[in-house]
Amino acid sequence: MDQQSLLNLLAKTPAFTAVPKGDLKLILANLEVISLSSDEAFPLKHDVQPSYMLPLRGRLVLRKEHVDQPYPICIWLAVGGLWPVHRTSTPKITLSIEPIGAGLLGFLTDRGFKNVRDASSSLRLAFVRSIGLGLEQVINQYSRCLNVPLSTQLARLLLELQEIKNGESVVHFKHWQIANLLSTYRETVSCLIGEFRQQGWVETGTGRIQLLDLPKLTEMAELY
Repeated sequence: MDQQSLLNLLAKTPAFTAVPKGDLKLILANLEVISLSSDEAFPLKHDVQPSYMLPLRGRLVLRKEHVDQPYPICIWLAVGGLWPVHRTSTPKITLSIEPIGAGLLGFLTDRGFKNVRDASSSLRLAFVRSIGLGLEQVINQYSRCLNVPLSTQLARLLLELQEIKNGESVVHFKHWQIANLLSTYRETVSCLIGEFRQQGWVETGTGRIQLLDLPKLTEMAELY
């Protein structure tokens, strides 16, 4: 993607809409942008210098795996939400970014972040908003899970992920991707979706879930 397209994309992200174009160009001058492909994880290696991630486009999931834990911890990264890259030297922990569909991810080195942050008051305010946006996403994700049955979490997630095409409500996610977002096993998600299918609430295909009964799913999600 060329610099003008990146500039326009950055200008549309929630935290940076009020930032002057000249300041946005300063961000891009210090930003390394990486294109991510669908279903291909991007590892966060330990030997890379400290930095901040800035999701620019797509649905990106930060995945943390520990050999002593039964399933990974996954955080859905908000577009425009600045996120510090915490790396550890222990071989037991693996960090990666998993895109669901194509995505764009920017990296600011720690030094670059400080240089850009201190360049103007508008940039300082934008970065505060950006960090807050990332934290808000995490808080919302986990607050929805507190003392909530997994079936209810699944119904909420399906309603959140749905896309309306040709009058149909469709979720273009695979079972393992949904399991990552719910921090559970793929087999558990497949079992629950099978129960939803038996109830006539959804219909499944390869890489897609069609939502047939939105009122019932909304009731299951406790969103009424």
